[in-house]
Amino acid sequence: MTLYLLDTNVLSNLSKPRPSPSVLAWCHRLRPRNWCIAQCTIIEIRRGIKILYLKGERGRADALNNWFDELLALRPRIIALNDHIIDVFTDLSLIPELQNVFAPSPGKYPARVGRDLEIAATAIVMNASVVTLNVSDFLAINNHVRLPGLFNPDTDQWLVRPRRRGTEPAEEEGHWDMHRRLSTKIIKQ
Repeated sequence: MTLYLLDTNVLSNLSKPRPSPSVLAWCHRLRPRNWCIAQCTIIEIRRGIKILYLKGERGRADALNNWFDELLALRPRIIALNDHIIDVFTDLSLIPELQNVFAPSPGKYPARVGRDLEIAATAIVMNASVVTLNVSDFLAINNHVRLPGLFNPDTDQWLVRPRRRGTEPAEEEGHWDMHRRLSTKIIKQ
């Protein structure tokens, strides 16, 4: 069974008056136990709603707030930060080529905070496939640490195919082993 970690943009797409039909259809096929969201996704969505209130867009903010409350009433599996996720996130954030993913818009208010590294770290630790509509940051991350899977539901395309559990050759590194190797490399620099 593949575990799917839904990126914020997938959930945001579902909140639109006219969500993508392919994203909607793909999400309807999911079983509740097969998907989860990262804690940072909750923060991103709540922050977006509060920014709308600050901009005076009360009607839109209220509608999104109601939608989000309904989503949370479904009691989705929310993956909280833990020591392992923090370790992987910290190591990813120190990779020079991923700095634009870590801090994509410094100096802008309200600053756009890059959560893709945190979502990737959560996926690596949970051995979950990332489901996103914007694959570019995750492909960049995958160039340094292999993601357990990367899927775009709008195009119905796997960009990083998940390995079946129990079918990886014993001599091949698992995701956590790759992280440990990356961590050691960063510490030596």
